[in-house]
Amino acid sequence: LAVGDRVDVYVVERGSAGEPAGAPRMVLGSAAVTDVDDDAGAFGGTSLELGVALSVPANRVAAVVDAQARGTVTLVDVPVGSS
Repeated sequence: LAVGDRVDVYVVERGSAGEPAGAPRMVLGSAAVTDVDDDAGAFGGTSLELGVALSVPANRVAAVVDAQARGTVTLVDVPVGSS
């Protein structure tokens, strides 16, 4: 994942005990990656968590923030030429 890549943003909402509470749903399509925290795993960790900044249209910001608060957010790379 790198600056300039495009990603689709999906969320899997979680219940009170952390269990999945439904199927994944797309929150935002073809968002531009504007920054990637490349310090993840700097101490030898193997986490799947990564700090990423996206360019999000103003009318979709609330939906993306809500998704992050409700569950697990996953970014899926959009192949070049398919957006």
